[in-house]
Order: sequence, then C-alpha cells, then structure tokens
Amino acid sequence: MITAEEPPVGAYDRARIAVSHARKAGAGQFAPNILRGAESRLEEARFAWQMENLRWSPRRNFTKTRNLSLDAIRRAQLAERRGIAVRDSLKSFSSSRISQVGSEIQAFWSYYDDVPIKGSLRRNVVKAEVLFKESQSAFKRGDYIKATAKVQEASRLIDHAATSSEKFLEDYMANLSQWRTWARETIAWSASTGGVAIVVDKVGRSCKVYRSGRLSAEYPVELGANWIGDKQSRGDKATPEGRYHVRKKKGPGNTKYHRALEIDYPNEADLKWFREAKRRGQISAGARIGGVIEIHGEGGRGENWTEGCVALRNDHMDRVFEVAGVGTPVTIVGALDSNALAKNGHARNGNGH
Repeated sequence: MITAEEPPVGAYDRARIAVSHARKAGAGQFAPNILRGAESRLEEARFAWQMENLRWSPRRNFTKTRNLSLDAIRRAQLAERRGIAVRDSLKSFSSSRISQVGSEIQAFWSYYDDVPIKGSLRRNVVKAEVLFKESQSAFKRGDYIKATAKVQEASRLIDHAATSSEKFLEDYMANLSQWRTWARETIAWSASTGGVAIVVDKVGRSCKVYRSGRLSAEYPVELGANWIGDKQSRGDKATPEGRYHVRKKKGPGNTKYHRALEIDYPNEADLKWFREAKRRGQISAGARIGGVIEIHGEGGRGENWTEGCVALRNDHMDRVFEVAGVGTPVTIVGALDSNALAKNGHARNGNGH
C-alpha cells in the first residue's frame, strides 16, 4: 500500500527558529552575508515544500525540503556565532578607541590650546570632538559599527591636527641657533660694558635682566595672542623677535599699562624684511608695518593677551623700569632651551623640538 510521506515540519520549524535567533543576535548587522544564505535556504525549503504539496500525495518527496531546512539551520547557527564574535570584537575595539581618542583630544587642547595654529586645524579638532561624542552615543545604543566608524574618523582628524601642530612648532624651533646667538651677543655686551641688558624668551615665558653679563633677575611674561613666530604687520598680535633698544621710558600717566619701556620696533632689519616680504607676496600689498611695541605692566593674567607687547606684573615692571634706561638693549627670542616646548607642555613626544 502506497502512503504519503509526512512533511518535515520539525526540521523546517527548527530552521525558522534558528534564523530568528541569528537575527536577534545581530547577525544581520555583524554577519549579513551568512545570514542571507540561511534566509535563502529557508525560503527555498518553503518553496520546495509548496511544490511537493502540488504533487499527488503518494508521490510527494520532502527530501529536498528537509535537506534545505537542515542547511538553513547550519548556516543560521554559523551566522549567530559569527555575529556574536564580530559584535563582541567591535564592542571591545570601539570601547578601546573611544577611550584612546578621548585622551588624544584632551591632550591636544592641553598641548596646543594657547598655540596660534591655523584656524582650519582648530576646526578639525572641534569636528573630531563632535564625532567622538557621536561615537559614544552609538556605542551606548549598541551600534558598534557606527561607533567604530565615527571614532576612527575622529582619530584621523585629531591625529592630523596634532601632527601638523607639532610640525609647526618644530619649524619654529629651527631658529634656535640664531636666537641663542642673539642672546649671547646681548649678554656679552652687558659683560663688556657693565651695563644692563634684557632678554625676553617667548617660549620660556621669561624676561631676563642681565647686569655686567650676569643674570640678576628673571620675571614671567605674557605676550601677543599670536606669540609663535615673528611680527609681520600691524594688527597681527604677534610679538616681534630681534635685537632692539629702549627708546622711551613711560611712567604713570604716560601709559595705560602702569609703566612701560618702548623699544625701537620696527628697526632697519624689520623694515628690510617687511619690504622684501611684500615683494615676495608673503604679506599683502596693503599691509602696514606695526609699531609701539613695549615691555609694560598690567600682566599676570595667565594668558597671552597683548597686541604684541611684553607684559609683566606691575611689581616686576617696577623693578625692570628702575634698572633700564633709554638705550638699554632688549633682545626678544623665540626660545633659548631646546626642551622649552616640552617644559611648557607644548610637545607630544616630550623632547621639545
């Protein structure tokens, strides 16, 4: 007697449940190709079942349906295992990168907050901060793929900004040998004449007073907002670098900054550089050279705030004002110590330039 073959209900149901478990485990996000293979086999099994149902009952053969269901189970279980493994790996990776990039952003502001780097670099760091926060939000939602993508882009931006800023400072410190020569010559003049000379170290944030070639006093200073680099034109808020002399002493009532020593900026070297820079197109044809650069009081604010002058605390200014006179040499350099950048927190590698 011919009997009909029973449909593989059990195998098909197990395949359907396995595919559902794989989806819930995140296989659609973390192992999509394998999951699609399982779903395809499940659909083929359903179609094969329907086709057999159209046949005369005694001739139905559900072997194909059963085999496709078993293959769907195998693929779904693989998708579930792979999805969990990828999810856990991405979770661990994104968590680590979020922590690392957060530290890199914090370090950038610590190193370069008061360094006058390009505005485009600062904007990239702000963009990196936004991406970093988005990656944190995606991580909390369990969207580790988006979290990883966001934090990796944030990492690229912050690394580029930090590397460019570091290169900017390294290029600046390439003038160290010239600055040291200027300072030595100024100190030598003081030693040979027994006179007073002043050396301002911008990176070192100090005003050094020499008498007879010996360091007699040293005071902290604040500079122009664009303190890295030489002054180029009026209004650039840069503190000039070079060898100058006091040309005017301004007591109370003659300056709004307590007391001031006006130096002879621009001197002949500055004027020559300015004319050549215009000719080369380094500065605009309409630019004008700056003037009225002073060492003055009202400092002690804890930031670089002047228009290009050197600011001291009033009590320190009183002492410098007392010993300096018209004609006193004032040499302003970028730095004197090769490790000055690191000492002042402006170097990632801790080796200055």
